[in-house]
Amino acid sequence: MRGFTTIDLYFMTKELQTLLNSRIDKIYQLKEDIYLSIYVPSKGSKLLRITPNKLWLTKHKPEFEELPHMAKTLRRFLQNARIKEIIQIKSERILQMTIEKEQEFKLYLEFFSNGNTILEKDSKIVAARIEKKWKDRSLLRGQPYQYPPESEDVFNLEEEQLKEKLKDEIASKALAKIGFGKDYAEEICKRANIDHLQTNADAKKILEAIKDIMNSEIRPQVYYDNEQPVLATPIPMIHIRSKSITTQTFSAALDLVENKPIRKDRTQKEKEKIENIIRLQEESMKKLEKKAAAERRKAELIYEKYTEIKDTLEKIKNKEQPKNVKVDWEKKKARIKIETEQE
Repeated sequence: MRGFTTIDLYFMTKELQTLLNSRIDKIYQLKEDIYLSIYVPSKGSKLLRITPNKLWLTKHKPEFEELPHMAKTLRRFLQNARIKEIIQIKSERILQMTIEKEQEFKLYLEFFSNGNTILEKDSKIVAARIEKKWKDRSLLRGQPYQYPPESEDVFNLEEEQLKEKLKDEIASKALAKIGFGKDYAEEICKRANIDHLQTNADAKKILEAIKDIMNSEIRPQVYYDNEQPVLATPIPMIHIRSKSITTQTFSAALDLVENKPIRKDRTQKEKEKIENIIRLQEESMKKLEKKAAAERRKAELIYEKYTEIKDTLEKIKNKEQPKNVKVDWEKKKARIKIETEQE
């Protein structure tokens, strides 16, 4: 499942403005995913799921086990705190939440690389899901939060800047590289009426297409492949021709894709098919063994009662009606009831 592009985060940030002035009730964690239970006035409780590459409001609450250290720390500082601001940092895949309790906190959610969740208080990191020091950046407790190395704000590109990016480069590839991702790169080209494989594409047309996308109203779509939801987008993608449905929110679209039923692979299907054949064969064998045991018992009884049966047959031949025998004289058949001792 692909992670957020800068455009996905842009629209999700807009959608999450409904959480402003809401109170964080509880904080949970399941593996790498963090869940914020948030009470929204007049709307009730909402559950914000934060994964390493995206976030959304989910209706699916998993069973939580013992809280990991990161969740315990976040709960200690942020439980009963209020959300005052939710913003995207330029066109970075970074969401910043300003949260107030007795003090002000900054919660940074990074959706690139392996993802990260960082809590800052008094301009110092007090908790991070991943603490690490890189060549040009460090995220360590006790130090200020550092943004990644300065990159271009793709939401505010100048025509000459973009022209340089497109020079001798395939249009969709160039757009994907600067942060739009494959799906939006092709969508931008389609809206600009430019072949996505074209080189030295018209920068002005592409900038107009980017602006068109950024100014779109949120109208979330879920796209299907073989009846399975595979892609959620905040706006309709005119370059995608597969089946789609519209959802009420971008979160609802993501919830549908992320929580789709897991398809069994061919190996699992074949295994279940073989197991079912074996089960049916075992049941059939049990029935045959039971029938064979019954037939053996009949043979044993005939042997044990041979003299009695012989005498009974002689009486029948003489047209007598022995006790415990039903005779059908017309069909020349007799049913002899053999008394056995109870074990």
